[in-house]
Amino acid sequence: MKDWLLVYKTAEGIERKMVIQADAIPKLKAVAWHAIMDAYAQNPPHPLGNLSAEKWLEKCGIELVDLMLISKKSTKRLPNLAAPEPDQ
Repeated sequence: MKDWLLVYKTAEGIERKMVIQADAIPKLKAVAWHAIMDAYAQNPPHPLGNLSAEKWLEKCGIELVDLMLISKKSTKRLPNLAAPEPDQ
């Protein structure tokens, strides 16, 4: 099992983080379920029923922000690779 860091915003706009475990990249429905159950202490305000994960998140006011694999070998942050450094 791998550890994944899930970052989401609650209906009140509070950013929260939690760790979920999965062998591969978790499916959206599983990620939505974890975020909603965490945000509402296992008692979501709307049942999943036959709603899609997107509709369930929307009804519960949860916004998924990020999902990233946590490396167990290092806690060092990676450098920002978005913009290359200029040549010297």
